[in-house]
Amino acid sequence: TADCDGTQSRGCNGESWSIAADYRGKFGDATIGLDAGYTGSNNETAGRQNVSAWRADAFLQVAGWEASIQYGKANNVNGNSLDASAIGGAVMYTMGPWSVGGFFQQGRADVATGGRNKLNHFLVGAGYALGGGVSLGAALSHQKRDNATGVDPSGTTFTFGIGANF
Repeated sequence: TADCDGTQSRGCNGESWSIAADYRGKFGDATIGLDAGYTGSNNETAGRQNVSAWRADAFLQVAGWEASIQYGKANNVNGNSLDASAIGGAVMYTMGPWSVGGFFQQGRADVATGGRNKLNHFLVGAGYALGGGVSLGAALSHQKRDNATGVDPSGTTFTFGIGANF
């Protein structure tokens, strides 16, 4: 509370706490995973609602394939009753040293003037393990924003990287 002078646009939060659970299980050749978490905090600014967030995701791995889905939501993160959320899913296939995959994610954020901003994000990528902990990777990503008002920007990027694991 000592750091809160009331000028922060989203308020000041204190007494934050979190809880999470995670499960990973192997059934024959398949592996599944589930996890979820919650965070809450008390907003110290008069007239501001408490901020909280939760998330959950799941994945399945079998025969070189991995698929996952994720969802998260933050309540009052942009002000009273102004929430933000994101949902996404991914698929990846690994065969020998090669991995290929892609994902889609959509984020939404409530706007104080009414409406909701949206962000759609698509990505496809590939990787190759050279051996000895060294790998190469490349990805093509496209993001498109749909604003409640104003322009709707978009962008496309290509990335390339070299990784080393010790």
